[in-house]
Amino acid sequence: MTEWLRLLAAATRTGTIPGGSIEDGALHVEKLDAAVPEGAEDLVLDLYRRISNTLITDIMQDVSAAARCVEAFTHLGSSAPCTDHIGLLNVLLADGINLTLRNTSEATTPMGSGS
Repeated sequence: MTEWLRLLAAATRTGTIPGGSIEDGALHVEKLDAAVPEGAEDLVLDLYRRISNTLITDIMQDVSAAARCVEAFTHLGSSAPCTDHIGLLNVLLADGINLTLRNTSEATTPMGSGS
């Protein structure tokens, strides 16, 4: 980090900040143009069409099973391990995206499966 600050300071002194400048003590950087190859948008749309609908909690369960991260959560008072892994994942999801538990439940329950 210190080396990058030295390089920025040197570029400031010489007025050679690539694509930018310092004016009144503020760093201004020019917006970069997107370099998207022709046909990329069609490719992305095609890939999205091929992906099956998957619940976020299913993905979280797969990640949790591989990383064994649910095991790190224990009861604050008793240190007992979590027995409701799906409930814990729903709480983490709700907290992570700032949803209420009810809204999270509605967003992660498959259609037609009931609550």
